[in-house]
Amino acid sequence: KHKVIQLLEKLKKNRVGVVAFAQNSYTVSPLTFDKDGVSYLVRNLKTENITQQGTSFKNLLLSVDMFLKDNKDRVLLIFSDGVDSLNYTDEVKIARESGMKVFILGVGSETGSPIQLQNGQYLKDGGGNIVVSKFNSNIKDLAFETGGIFLSGVNSDKDISAILNEISGIESETTKEDTLRSYKEYFVFPLIFALI
Repeated sequence: KHKVIQLLEKLKKNRVGVVAFAQNSYTVSPLTFDKDGVSYLVRNLKTENITQQGTSFKNLLLSVDMFLKDNKDRVLLIFSDGVDSLNYTDEVKIARESGMKVFILGVGSETGSPIQLQNGQYLKDGGGNIVVSKFNSNIKDLAFETGGIFLSGVNSDKDISAILNEISGIESETTKEDTLRSYKEYFVFPLIFALI
C-alpha cells in the first residue's frame, strides 16, 4: 500500500484507477483524477477481504482490459512478487492483443518472507500454514514483452520515480471539456435601424 500511495502522491497529470487481485480481480477505484480519493481507498483496503488464495494474472489482465475499454492509453502497473508461474506467454498475448503496456514493480525477495496482515497476524493457506511469498523473476517477461519495464522495489522512492519517468511520456486521456463561446448579439443594432 505504501508504494501505491507514494505513486499517487507523485503522479500529476494522469488518471488512475486501482484494481485489487488474487484469483479474481475487483475494482477499488474507477479511473479518476482524484488522487486523494484513491489514496483514501487504498489506505483502507482490507487484504483480509480477499478470500480466494492464489493469483491469476490472466483474470487481472482481462479485468483491466474491460476497465480500460475506452482508453487509448492502456498502461497497467502491477505490484507483485510474480507468484508461481513459470511461463507468462498467455498473459503476454492477452496484454498485446489489448494494446496494454505492463509495468511491474517487483516486491518480495527470492528467499521469501511471510505476508503480514494489518492485524499483525500472518497470512495462512487453507491448511493453516503460513504463506511465504517469494519473488519470481519470470514475471519480468510480462513487462518486457509488452513494451513496459520491470523494476525491483526498494525501500526508498527511487523505484516509483523511475517508473513515473517511464510513463510520463504517455499522456492520459483528459476529460472532455465543453468550450462555451461568448457571442455578443449584434443583430439588435441592425434591427433597431430597420425599425427607424
